[in-house]
Amino acid sequence: MEGLTRRREQPTKMSPSASLADAAMGVATNANNEPVYAMVGCVPTKIAPEERKPVDEDAMAYCAFTKSNISEAEVQRRYRMSGAGFLASVAGVAGFLAAGDKAPREARLLLVFPFATWISLFLSARRRICGISASLSWDPDGAGIRKIADPELAKAIWEKAKRTHFAQVVLSLAATYAFYKL
Repeated sequence: MEGLTRRREQPTKMSPSASLADAAMGVATNANNEPVYAMVGCVPTKIAPEERKPVDEDAMAYCAFTKSNISEAEVQRRYRMSGAGFLASVAGVAGFLAAGDKAPREARLLLVFPFATWISLFLSARRRICGISASLSWDPDGAGIRKIADPELAKAIWEKAKRTHFAQVVLSLAATYAFYKL
């Protein structure tokens, strides 16, 4: 662990740019300010030095220009996962329609979960945005999650993420309600 530093904002005195996620997890970097953790789902996972990807300045510039915070590989992964969620939704709808009156109408509300999954992942991929922006962090090149250096850019990305999250919730509930009423 030589050369490893851990930056953490103190939870007792948080700056306006700090978040509770920062206070809880911090952002681990090495002496060259390269990230040493990547997210696997919601779990920070240590990246071995030989597995670290170099920071891609072009990807960072693209993400800064588009106000996005995830890499192209992550966008593609989210599209694939949203496709699986969509198929689960179609299977659920087909199952309920095939069951007809045998299934209670209220059971249709369970489809909020596959609807929310694929809609959230699809919108996240489409807008190239992820909830890690809540901690004012990004992973524009797949090299690992790290803080966004420009506070104005971090704020703009977080605002975009909040709008995306709102759309995800509204569309998921609307799809569920529409099927419930069908």
